[in-house]
Amino acid sequence: MRHVRQSPEFGREVRQVIGGSIGLPRIASLIGSSHKINDLRPVEVGPLERSKAAELANGLLGSRDIALSEVTMEAFLGQVGTFLPIFIQILASAVAAEVQKRRASATPELIRECYEQRALGPEFRSCFEDFYERLDRYYALDEARAAKRVLKELAVSFEPLSRSQLLGAYAQELGDSASESGFDFMLTWLSDDFYICANQAGQFSFKSMWLRDWWRRYHVSTL
Repeated sequence: MRHVRQSPEFGREVRQVIGGSIGLPRIASLIGSSHKINDLRPVEVGPLERSKAAELANGLLGSRDIALSEVTMEAFLGQVGTFLPIFIQILASAVAAEVQKRRASATPELIRECYEQRALGPEFRSCFEDFYERLDRYYALDEARAAKRVLKELAVSFEPLSRSQLLGAYAQELGDSASESGFDFMLTWLSDDFYICANQAGQFSFKSMWLRDWWRRYHVSTL
């Protein structure tokens, strides 16, 4: 594909778009092929805008003859947090099922219950399990162990953590094999793979409140 991109007969007329849910630079590095993609420009597809998220939620719920008041929609969007379509779809499904089960209108309180008891429950656990399993699939053994430890620290904290705090956990997990360069690479991969982000003060947290809550519920006690 690189050859095609750089061939004169195609370069002026053809554009390639390569997409995936796993950070392409991480995979290229894993197989020693970073030089094969260094002519590509990364484009991150972020969450929906708030208005589009509300439109999607209304469409999904409307197909089940459920309408949310303005206050309840605000509660819905606040509970979703990061406006990824999969989060909106899951919570809409949970809310619709619960409204029909109770034969009652959706309220902010019902939205919160649906998130805590259904969206984060066993019913939808498999939708997120890949976030845990792919660490073992795409990271080296020690790197995966250290990444899980860092994510555990972020999951149990309700405040962002500094680089030094995470570095301490990383070093404690790996012992003599820990290195600052390895730590910084790991933070880069976790950011590229949609686990974490840094704020303006350089502190780290989960990119998604939902993923943080899921990680806290299912993968803190196992580490």
